[in-house]
Amino acid sequence: MGMIFPPVSADSDSFWGVIVEGFENDGYVKDEDADKIDAGKMLKEMQDGQREANVERKQQGYSELEIVGWAMPPTYDKEAKKLTWALDIKRIGGDHHSVNYYIRILGRRGYLVLNALGSLDQVKEIEAATPQVLSMVEFNEGHRYADFDAKKGDKVATYGIAGLILGAVGLKVLAKVGLLALFAKKFGFVLLFLKKFAIVIIAAGAALFNKVKSFFSGRKTNEDPAPGPQA
Repeated sequence: MGMIFPPVSADSDSFWGVIVEGFENDGYVKDEDADKIDAGKMLKEMQDGQREANVERKQQGYSELEIVGWAMPPTYDKEAKKLTWALDIKRIGGDHHSVNYYIRILGRRGYLVLNALGSLDQVKEIEAATPQVLSMVEFNEGHRYADFDAKKGDKVATYGIAGLILGAVGLKVLAKVGLLALFAKKFGFVLLFLKKFAIVIIAAGAALFNKVKSFFSGRKTNEDPAPGPQA
């Protein structure tokens, strides 16, 4: 649906952003299990799942990924119904650590999906900016989590908070899809395929601000600008 970027210089080597992927209309996600999440057990399940997914990633021509650990364990705001967590992810055999910072905002009929993407050393910066991002999003009256009404036949999701978290990581690599896949191919990003064909980009390059602008404007970036005044 869109992207959110922090203020950054056009020649900055530091780049991260938030992708607003859209709304998952899976139904009302019950949150009774939020206090019972075993982060260690959940991490192992994710790591095992990624190892299985790597078989298909390799067949599809993608590099194999390793979920190194939590960059930030799951945190759930019971009052605001907003869930965040982050994973430290790297290519197997590579040294660059990326962060997938997941944001889920629960509503009456499902949840809004946002993902912040950057390098692992930016996780504190992303975490510091997250409250501002979260404050931008509130469901309209009638669509809020508190507006759920079983008597009106409102749909209930088949999973809770733990299932939502586990379902957000790559379980299976699928075919390349759409603009984001083209975007990733052009800039050499790692693709982590998600449930229902959604994909997350993990930034692996530097000076991406100009590249993003050139990608959407159709202009080439000047990697070696000539000396003299620059506009």
